[in-house]
Amino acid sequence: NGDALEYLRIAEGLTDISTIASYSGARTIGFPLFEKAIYFLISTYTESVFVLTWINSIGLVILSMHIIASWLFATWAQQNSFIQRENTRLLLFCFLSTFPVLVGHTTAPVSDTLSVDLILFGLVFLDRSMRNINLIFRIFLGFCSAFAFGYAVLVRPASVIGLTVALLIFGLVADCVCFS
Repeated sequence: NGDALEYLRIAEGLTDISTIASYSGARTIGFPLFEKAIYFLISTYTESVFVLTWINSIGLVILSMHIIASWLFATWAQQNSFIQRENTRLLLFCFLSTFPVLVGHTTAPVSDTLSVDLILFGLVFLDRSMRNINLIFRIFLGFCSAFAFGYAVLVRPASVIGLTVALLIFGLVADCVCFS
């Protein structure tokens, strides 16, 4: 019902590149485009895509991304000395990966959890790009970071304020780490 149904209806209407490029509506296209990509993957391997299979697949992909993002963020926090002990990292991972609001939003196709996870991925990729020695890999990770941040804003435009604050704080932390 509600937002989830509206996102699915928008995704269903995205039939070709011109439809995607000319889309305008009350919702942004980020999350319906994500749903359409999952629909495309399912339709590649099956003859017909049932709605329940599509919805369950969306939830599984978002939950999987959430668990991976939680693990990467907890590891990033420990590697940057925000937390010191292994047990604290595991506690942070368990807290993030089982946080009821974020996990609850993986059971229905809504955009909240995906947006948060894209921001976490972006922060981890940005940090890795600044610490890597290989120039090609730095550029690749920087591109991945920019894509994750940009797509997070495309999924939930309201996250641009939080993302701006997070990037400012990240810049201060990175400056302290790089020059200490």
